[in-house]
Amino acid sequence: MLQTKQKKTLSIGIILCTIVAVLNIGFTFAAWTTEKMTYNKVTANSVQGEIKEIYDQGQTIVPNVDIEKNVWVKNIGSADAFVRASIKYQFDDGTPLEEDISFTLNSADWYDGEDGYYYYRRVLHPGEESTPLFESFKISGDLKNSEVGKTGRVIVHTDFVQAECDGLSYWNKTMKEIGIKYTPEPYEQKLLRVIFMGRNKGVQLPEGTDMFLSFKGLVPGTSRSQDIEVSNEADEPVYISLRAEVAGYDSTMTEIQRKQVDEMLQKYITIVITDNEGQEWYKGPIWGNLNGDGENRLKSMRYDHDLGYFAPNEKKDLHISMTFSPDMPQYNNDLIGYVNWVFKITAFDDMVFTSPEPETGIGAMATAAIPFTATIGAGSALLLIFLLSKRKEKKKQA
Repeated sequence: MLQTKQKKTLSIGIILCTIVAVLNIGFTFAAWTTEKMTYNKVTANSVQGEIKEIYDQGQTIVPNVDIEKNVWVKNIGSADAFVRASIKYQFDDGTPLEEDISFTLNSADWYDGEDGYYYYRRVLHPGEESTPLFESFKISGDLKNSEVGKTGRVIVHTDFVQAECDGLSYWNKTMKEIGIKYTPEPYEQKLLRVIFMGRNKGVQLPEGTDMFLSFKGLVPGTSRSQDIEVSNEADEPVYISLRAEVAGYDSTMTEIQRKQVDEMLQKYITIVITDNEGQEWYKGPIWGNLNGDGENRLKSMRYDHDLGYFAPNEKKDLHISMTFSPDMPQYNNDLIGYVNWVFKITAFDDMVFTSPEPETGIGAMATAAIPFTATIGAGSALLLIFLLSKRKEKKKQA
């Protein structure tokens, strides 16, 4: 009778160890996943201008006679801009003639900054032209004999800077000082919705949805935001995550422009994603840290970032803010960055014994079984050792 009980106990120990061995292979759920990609654009406006003039070249200049010369500027960039200009006159041999020349300056529209520059008192919108900086000039009658017969030129140099985000601060000037009033056009605010409709219908997005609807026409220092409502309208709970993928370049871009786009997306744009409770899901470059792994995964949108668990009919509001660094160069060309956002939906079937690497954000569900299996495993192992030793001892006694 004692021998029979030992056999049964030994069998139980072996069975327990077998169960633990199976459990330790891996404990997870069979996962069903689907993805939905949105095609988005980030655009940076250019700041550039050109000088316009009316003047008959090759004239013979007579002292004390007004010579017609109209000079003004045009905004040929895509951003609202402020402009300043400097005026110099020199002979072709490099000799300056600043004291012996005067201009009929348009002081009503151009402010003398007393730093060698004249500042236009209005903002120039894309395609707009300024009023003339001056309309004529005159050479003094005190011209030296050695300068008579020389040829020379009037040189007007202009600088353009973005009007938005206090662009005048680049020149250490203020709108109040110059007398400018400027309010940027408000950008469009629109709530966008991402809806999981179930395994058969997948993810629903409005046709042509651009998740970066607000992130257009940006300049250094600009901050914009966008709200996105993510909801689960299926009859089962799911996990939802988000990642970004660079979607290529505009076909008309030059190699230099493509490098500038990469620089813009990887270095000068910071994006922050928070939910309606203020929890921060991601903060970092919109597309950067391309070699990130481990802890660095949290710093790159190239990896899936969890938006959390969604019960049936649960919804969450995501707030996305994007900031262009003030250190970003003012590019001479409009830049377009194409970025795909990929929403990943994960649902779970019945529990299975397997050993895949856990999905991002759901690893805790698998690892939760570790303490349990470790305890059973240790106990079973001790029981098996004890029974084997008893069996060995019994044989010796026999």
